[in-house]
Amino acid sequence: MKKPVEERQMCRIVPVQTRRIKKGKLPKEAKKILLDWWTIHNKWPYPTEADKAALAESTGLEPKQINNWFINQRKRHWKPSENTQVAFCG
Repeated sequence: MKKPVEERQMCRIVPVQTRRIKKGKLPKEAKKILLDWWTIHNKWPYPTEADKAALAESTGLEPKQINNWFINQRKRHWKPSENTQVAFCG
């Protein structure tokens, strides 16, 4: 015997706290601080753990946000020089 349609079509309700909320763009001041660091270190834009901690402190961002910003920035805007590519190859 089949259950009524209403029972079969019930969906699971997810509490609001467990849903991911997109936070949007970073604050302008935080972005400026990150871009200033990027400009100074453009030849090798890989911050150390100490650099990341200092950037997180000065921007008020989470360390994961700092990491993601640098990953995206390198992917979108950085092209390693030939010298850097040779260093990777051996």
